[in-house]
Amino acid sequence: MIHLHDLHGTRSLMFLACETSEFLTFTAHEGGKVEIRCPYEAKYEEHKKYLCRGECPRVFKDKPVESESAAKDERFSLTDNKTAHIFTVTITDLRTEDKGQYWCGVKTGLFNHDYKREIYLEIKHDIISHFILCLVTQKTKSYVLSIEVVKILNTYHWSHISLKRH
Repeated sequence: MIHLHDLHGTRSLMFLACETSEFLTFTAHEGGKVEIRCPYEAKYEEHKKYLCRGECPRVFKDKPVESESAAKDERFSLTDNKTAHIFTVTITDLRTEDKGQYWCGVKTGLFNHDYKREIYLEIKHDIISHFILCLVTQKTKSYVLSIEVVKILNTYHWSHISLKRH
């Protein structure tokens, strides 16, 4: 299960990830946040956990974040719930370039293959409405029309319109 948040964190939407026998697919919105929950076996409780980007070869892995180390990118963070045997990777301020293949990984030992679970992250673009405003002027009075521009996420939303006398 993942949690998605809008750009300002004012709404929290909950979605299920699509699961197949091979990998998990997460869909999130650009500018938002995604929490990827990675379960692991109890025997790996004290092992290092990480998120790997791309093919994730045995050596020279692109790891934006791993436990017990500072994240390479401050938008990535990792927390480990050792009681539940789940580590969670949070990615904030999602960007188009975040789209792609990732792996939840647990370091198992020097000569062993790491325990990994494949993840695919899809980034959707929000629909943003744009408005053109006019200044209406009369001989004795002038009014300014202002409108609050609201990000629209596949829904209809009314904005507030106000008239101010100058």
